[in-house]
Amino acid sequence: MKEMNDQENTQQANTEEGSMIGKIIQFGRYPQSNVNEDFSEPILWVVVEEQRDRIRLLATQGLDAVYYFQPLKAGSYGCLPSGTWRDSHIRDWLNSDFAEKAFNRYEFERILDTVTTIKDAGGCTFFGEKYTWEPTVTDKVSLLSIQDVCKYVKEAAGKWIRTCDATEYAVRRGVIADRDRGCRWWLTDNAPGDLIFAAVAKDAHIQAYAATNVVDRPAVRPSIWIRKEGIC
Repeated sequence: MKEMNDQENTQQANTEEGSMIGKIIQFGRYPQSNVNEDFSEPILWVVVEEQRDRIRLLATQGLDAVYYFQPLKAGSYGCLPSGTWRDSHIRDWLNSDFAEKAFNRYEFERILDTVTTIKDAGGCTFFGEKYTWEPTVTDKVSLLSIQDVCKYVKEAAGKWIRTCDATEYAVRRGVIADRDRGCRWWLTDNAPGDLIFAAVAKDAHIQAYAATNVVDRPAVRPSIWIRKEGIC
């Protein structure tokens, strides 16, 4: 993890005058060291977008390693999963296991909805009935999209889009990182019809990875919207 002084210097350099974009804040707690996974430390977030009464946060580090997608088990009945963010294991994990572990009740109540557009909504036919999926989904905890990356990389928080370090805990959990713990991180976008999802490599280059990748697994870098009230 970067030293606090470095984070403060970056914050001062990247924050636009009168704006919170680029500012680093603490919100929630999660295991980050390689020593004890039961020991949670404050999560650091960078403000990547600001609206009148809310701000969007992106974790400054990759916090964990989670498979993006898990198909239906053999013998399951019903429509096959859409193969998109909607039915992904990582989405379910972020809004259940991660959220329960990272935020107390007061913090969770401050988190606002994030609406994600599913470009390849699709549908399926089951026993003659046609089912379609809504083009958007709503979550408390999400990931950035390719569109988000292209937008934020040009703004005051761009440095944090171009680089991402994995925590020691995330590396131990399976994230593949370089010597400085630099890593790739998952996005919500996928290739239509395939379990291939986008991830951000160094310098904000977008690459594609299999949803069940075990050789070069990207990190989970959560994003949330919270109420701006009470944030200094």
